[in-house]
Amino acid sequence: MKRAAHSFYPLLDLTQPKLPPRSRLCHLAPIGVRTPDVENLTSFTMRLAAAHLVETGVLFTREISSCLNYPPRLKSESEPLAYAFYQLHGIQTVNGIGPAVSHWVNALESLTSHGELHLLTMLPWKNLLTCQSLMRKSRAWCPECYADSKDQHEPIYEKLLWTLIPVSACVRHQRLLEEVCPFCGRSSPALLSRSHPGHCFRCDRWIGSDDRAKPPDSVQPGEALIQQIEKARIVGEMLALSADLSPSFSPSDVNALLDQYVRQITMGNFAAFARFLGLNYQKLVALRSDVGIRPNLETFIRLIQRLKLSVKDFLAGKESEVELPDRREFHFTGVASSTKELLQAAVNDPARPSLTELATQIGYKSKASLKRIAPELCREISARNQEARIINPQVNKRRYDNNTLRKRVSAALAENPSATPMQIANAIGYKDCKSLIDRCPDLYSALVERRRANRKQRNESLEKVLKAALMEHPPPTIKAIATRLCLKTTSAIHHNFPELERAIADRAKAYWEAGLKRAQLALESALTEVPPPSVPEVARKTSQGVGKLYLHFPDLCRQVAANYSAYRHQRSIARKEEKRKSKMNKLN
Repeated sequence: MKRAAHSFYPLLDLTQPKLPPRSRLCHLAPIGVRTPDVENLTSFTMRLAAAHLVETGVLFTREISSCLNYPPRLKSESEPLAYAFYQLHGIQTVNGIGPAVSHWVNALESLTSHGELHLLTMLPWKNLLTCQSLMRKSRAWCPECYADSKDQHEPIYEKLLWTLIPVSACVRHQRLLEEVCPFCGRSSPALLSRSHPGHCFRCDRWIGSDDRAKPPDSVQPGEALIQQIEKARIVGEMLALSADLSPSFSPSDVNALLDQYVRQITMGNFAAFARFLGLNYQKLVALRSDVGIRPNLETFIRLIQRLKLSVKDFLAGKESEVELPDRREFHFTGVASSTKELLQAAVNDPARPSLTELATQIGYKSKASLKRIAPELCREISARNQEARIINPQVNKRRYDNNTLRKRVSAALAENPSATPMQIANAIGYKDCKSLIDRCPDLYSALVERRRANRKQRNESLEKVLKAALMEHPPPTIKAIATRLCLKTTSAIHHNFPELERAIADRAKAYWEAGLKRAQLALESALTEVPPPSVPEVARKTSQGVGKLYLHFPDLCRQVAANYSAYRHQRSIARKEEKRKSKMNKLN
């Protein structure tokens, strides 16, 4: 037959083509790879479920969970689909660089035969960034981006950029990201059993922008929004470089880059470099250690911004073109040889300056550095300055005369009634309150008295709030009360009202334990109820979360879920039997 066909159609190729290996799931292409708008892994999982016309929880339970190489996973098919995600603590880290990310990537790559799914996460940056302060716990999105994709009939997806904590703005539409559904007023986790992009994971409403009216050109974004957009632009540049980032890049390479820019910007002074970046000195020093500590994403962004480099140029070690900062502003360490020459000149200076004045002029923080460089010259300079003080006590002029000092203290006293005496002294230009105490004791006493009165007034109002909290139901926690009062910590409550704090904490703990006890009794009674309720029904009755019930009572929840699943199965069989009997009766 082949010979006959070949004789009639000599140009027809009858050789069987080589088919590529088949994948178990759809060979779905990820969106935006090697661009700042790359898709995240959870969005790819949701679109993969939609391509197979199933819910995300069904896809996870039936396919993905069996490919994961780490526990936990569903023990039986009778457990609810949502429980698959409750078992996975920190589901938001699937898009990050944590230990579970590689398992998810390997599972999806084996199921879809895709080899670049790691670019949908922050895995390429795991040797450069730490996982701390990296991934959001809840979703964030740009409604304008959703609306654009819908209008252009493109796939709707969630960007990896939106899952990162430092990113809070959209570069394309120059607006802040949304984190709360405008319809139900709730936030959503990174993934749920029935989630799909572009919709609220809670109420399933469309969260894209329906108002397509653009703001006038005269309206410009504020300074804070511009800073957030710049951060998002830098992170987008990082994501575009993920595919080209060398896997051999290590924390030691980061240390080498830091040392290079420290030598260029601040002549090797690492403390001055930390002040130049506006970062904590101890944290920056820890990055130079040999224990492999990596910076977080916020620190990395700050480094790129201050050096005025692109991410690609920074990783390549390109020299920065930033202007060198002022030596006095950042207290740069001077060169020892030039410092000795300046000290030698100061020995013959007729003004007879002090060591403190010389240290400030040269660029040191204190005179101790000068004493280490040239102790003999420093002793001679101090002796000459002391002689000048004895001859003329006014040789070292004060920063302010008495009238000017009193005016500045009085102005600070009127402008900022909540400031402490030390804060006012620092604002004027003194290191401590000694000058205020010696030269204007009456104003200093007024500052102390006013501060005492303010503290007393604050404590009285705080005591009223704490006593009122003892009557609230449900009882609030100490942390919730501090947040309500806009307090950064609970130390003011702890030091001034320890008894009230203990009473509120005991009341909140008792309420919490009573709630767990009620939930336990409700789960135990649910085992004997007919018809048996589901775990979410018991959670609603007891005002507890489903995840909280599974966390504290996993065995009871599994039994309740199994009873409910068996009840639904029996009810389904009974309905099918009734339908069969009704059909038989109609036929008869």
